[in-house]
Amino acid sequence: MTQGQWHFPINDLIVTVATVVGIAAANHLLSPFIGYQSTGLVLLSSVLFLGLFVSFPALILYAGLSALIWNFFFIPPHGTLAIAKPEDLMMNIVYFFAAIVTGYLADKIKKHQKQLALKETREGLYLTIFDSLSHELKTPITSIIGIASTLNTVKEENKKNELSAELADSAERLDRIVTNLLDMSRLASGSISLKKEWQESSEIIQVCLRHLGKKLADHRLAVTTEEQLPLLLIDYVLFEQALSNVLLNAVNYSPKGSTISVHAARRENWLVISVSDNGPGITDKDLPNIFDKFYRSADSPPGGTGLGLAISRSALEISGGKIKARNKKEGGLEVALYWPIDKQPEIKERS
Repeated sequence: MTQGQWHFPINDLIVTVATVVGIAAANHLLSPFIGYQSTGLVLLSSVLFLGLFVSFPALILYAGLSALIWNFFFIPPHGTLAIAKPEDLMMNIVYFFAAIVTGYLADKIKKHQKQLALKETREGLYLTIFDSLSHELKTPITSIIGIASTLNTVKEENKKNELSAELADSAERLDRIVTNLLDMSRLASGSISLKKEWQESSEIIQVCLRHLGKKLADHRLAVTTEEQLPLLLIDYVLFEQALSNVLLNAVNYSPKGSTISVHAARRENWLVISVSDNGPGITDKDLPNIFDKFYRSADSPPGGTGLGLAISRSALEISGGKIKARNKKEGGLEVALYWPIDKQPEIKERS
């Protein structure tokens, strides 16, 4: 741990404690009208604001204090840390981890803003990142809290099953955000130990597509591969991270029912996997930046963290590969992943 990484000024402590106490006091007066679920959302949303002024350790302190205060004063039964309903316990646990993740994102945004201090587009880019991350986090968290509070009152089995499915989808979305953050942190650290094994190119592409079956269900998939593709000496986890995020990007930026094409071919000493969609493509101005961390173009749809393609690039570069993107003449975006082809192993034939 480097010196100053966990620097915790006394001012941060004062601001953090004052903020959580002040918000809790205000919500205590309003709780008869807004309910304890809404109080949790107010406390969670405040992390984004607080993150602009205090350090990340202070945000961790806020997450712990606010979770305890919400539990003790607002979640029934009051005046105790015991929680009667399972769904309330789940809400409190989800809140604590969501507050830490939100604080981490807010802290990253703050640092990112400082790095852009000399750039003319600083303010617009920062607001775009801030808005997209806060929206992407708030949507699944709001759904989880709302559905969890409703489950206890629903008696029809079919309705419970529907709510359970929605709860699982929201939890999966939140998990995807956290996973992307962890993957980006792991790749950026440069401390990954590659576990390379020989893999059949066509087979691992199909495995990756099967894992994304549910997410690709609303699109037509056209997969073509050249015959006798070479074996790849790769770390499969990195391969799947790179290809999956490119495919998910195509899903997010192309209309439902449209075709996503995947083509694999050998190009000199590279295996090139191209993923193309029929979406709007991207402007020439934004094209060079789409693989940057947290980058989102001005016309991007709501939601998203701007990390998916950045993870793909990092996974490829660690593996000795590269990634390129271009707008197709007929419309849509094509992203090409280049994997190096190593000297092929000798396959002994059985006598």
